[in-house]
Amino acid sequence: MISNLPNWIYLAPTNLAEEKAMMKWAIKQRKHPAAIKMPTKAVPENGDAQADYSKIKYQIKPGKDVAVLALGDMYAMLGEKVAHELGATLVNPVSANILDKDALDKLAKENKVIITIEDNVLDGGFGEKVASYLGDQDVKVLNYGQKRVYTDRPPLKDILKDNRLTVEQIVEDVKNA
Repeated sequence: MISNLPNWIYLAPTNLAEEKAMMKWAIKQRKHPAAIKMPTKAVPENGDAQADYSKIKYQIKPGKDVAVLALGDMYAMLGEKVAHELGATLVNPVSANILDKDALDKLAKENKVIITIEDNVLDGGFGEKVASYLGDQDVKVLNYGQKRVYTDRPPLKDILKDNRLTVEQIVEDVKNA
């Protein structure tokens, strides 16, 4: 919901260093309202972080044929593992609502499949924004996130499996794409 509010920047840290940098930036800047999607699980302490988030710039680790855009805590939870299994490009999108269109255009030209992984409901989420932007380009986009249903607290592994959010399921889907 926050990701669709006008003028807001909605950030999603992948590691503790990035989380701290985002909070520092959000407090100092005065141009936009900002929200930070705090990780639901422990994230790695170290990692890349920017000093300025007023212009979103994706952080990209090159691979081949497939690009994995893993948002927030899904970067360490699934993104790194999926990218490793597929030899794929791994992308930290940094923001849940602002697209780095230059990076997406380049990724679309260099890859056959782009997948998005988010710890959110798919409807109206980051993945749908990416798919909508890339709709007229010659690349297949697969979105992974949660269905819009009330889960009533089942074990996390069951939620992940029911939403095809396991490494094995995602790798299988990409190979069949």
